[in-house]
Amino acid sequence: MCFDENKGQKTDSFLRLAMQKLKNNKGIVATAIFAFSLGVLVTQKFRSNGN
Repeated sequence: MCFDENKGQKTDSFLRLAMQKLKNNKGIVATAIFAFSLGVLVTQKFRSNGN
């Protein structure tokens, strides 16, 4: 079994790029997380009222 060093570098580069994009788009990411959380909360409220 041989280790492909290029694959490790590509993965590291991909992760670095992904982290940079997340840092640049903090507002969008925060809004998406908030909207998802609000949707889960509302769904749980409707389900608990139906019982």
